[in-house]
Amino acid sequence: MPEFIVEVGSRVERRSFAAAAIRIGREAHCELVIDDARVSREHALVEFHEGQWLLRDLGSANGTFQDEVKIRRVILERGSRFAIADVAEITFLGDESREVAASVTTPAAVAGKPAAMPVPSAPMSAPSPAREPARRPVGDRPAPLVEGYEIVEPLGEGPASVAWLAHHRASATAEVLRAPTRQDALLEGAVLSWSRIDDPVIARLDVLRDLDGGLVMRERFAHQGTLDEKLGRSGKIEPAEGLELALRLGRGLATLHRNGVVMGCFRPARVRLYDDSEPRLAGPACLEVQAASCPEGALPGLRYLAPEHLLGEAPARRPTVASDLYSFGALLYRLVAGVEAVDGTTLDGIRRSVEKGPLKTPDERKNGLPEGLSDLIMSCLARDPRERPPALEEVLAALGEALERLRTRKRPDGQKLQARDKERGERVASAPKRSLQFRLASALVTLFLFALLNFVIYWFVFRGRF
Repeated sequence: MPEFIVEVGSRVERRSFAAAAIRIGREAHCELVIDDARVSREHALVEFHEGQWLLRDLGSANGTFQDEVKIRRVILERGSRFAIADVAEITFLGDESREVAASVTTPAAVAGKPAAMPVPSAPMSAPSPAREPARRPVGDRPAPLVEGYEIVEPLGEGPASVAWLAHHRASATAEVLRAPTRQDALLEGAVLSWSRIDDPVIARLDVLRDLDGGLVMRERFAHQGTLDEKLGRSGKIEPAEGLELALRLGRGLATLHRNGVVMGCFRPARVRLYDDSEPRLAGPACLEVQAASCPEGALPGLRYLAPEHLLGEAPARRPTVASDLYSFGALLYRLVAGVEAVDGTTLDGIRRSVEKGPLKTPDERKNGLPEGLSDLIMSCLARDPRERPPALEEVLAALGEALERLRTRKRPDGQKLQARDKERGERVASAPKRSLQFRLASALVTLFLFALLNFVIYWFVFRGRF
């Protein structure tokens, strides 16, 4: 019997049907009834045809979608997910009875050889490697099996998710699939909220499902790497460039906050650099960070985690805007001062460093910072969340003023400029007069010297005649 997981709003149920054709619609005679005005009377049909399960749209008013693409007819495989209008999300779990029958009648079993593993849909033959991605593990974590994707290689493991480079067969593009280290309802809600945000500073994040129905996040592959990698390659950057970058990323973070999304741990590794070289925020991070189980390679990212979460002092599971402000302050410190705000290479070392706070303020590490910038960064890094700025917008406004002061520091102010122009004007106005007097005096001296010379010559030439 074909089985489905049907999600309508907050209601989730598992349904199975004995029929080989399941009609979906809002009329009572449909096998799967969805009572909503946006669903057509007979909206879509799932049927077993020529050895495979098909999904057909029946000319519905609001459409049937798969991966946000409106479809008319597609083949369903185990784990395929589709939407009825914008009302219901349905996951096809396959038809176990037909799969078992297909595995029993496989030619290998008839020949006395070991039977193949059950195939995704019946009675098709076992999938070839080109159609079914291999489970290449990261540590002991298997790669997700997602319809339409082939896993290329593992990219690494962070505190919240494990990432793989994947090949999307239909578009022939490289994409990244990230599977959470654990299925978390809060994380899934944050991912769904993130996927609805359209902003040039926010990396696009799409929600997929693997063949087991688990959450998988899809994003573009960043060919230029991350901001963390860029800073590691180039070292220090100029304060003005750092402030411009921080302002751009801060505006993206403010957009997330306005949409009710908190990043949780805003660190350079979560800033993607695409081919256009424009940085974009990627996420979200884990809503409840398990620092003790953080992979060793991801430990440096904990330097940006707010003390109340790193040290287990937070009264609630969810990070807050104050948590993001701490992370933003730590990023500002690195961009402006050129070093991390806290150090430590082990979990205990990072915790001790976070408890003590930065050993030096940014202006102690970098000369010539605009007035007030160092104090602003240190206020974001306050150990007590209540001592941090109340809103990110205030921090961004202060950063904009600091950047303007940095750009105009060597320019004279208005009064000095007016005084300089006045002095220059007086000098220019008086210059012609002094020049005329000098020329007149020069002419008189020249005439006098010429007359004296003539007199001397006349005296020496004609003195003997008298």
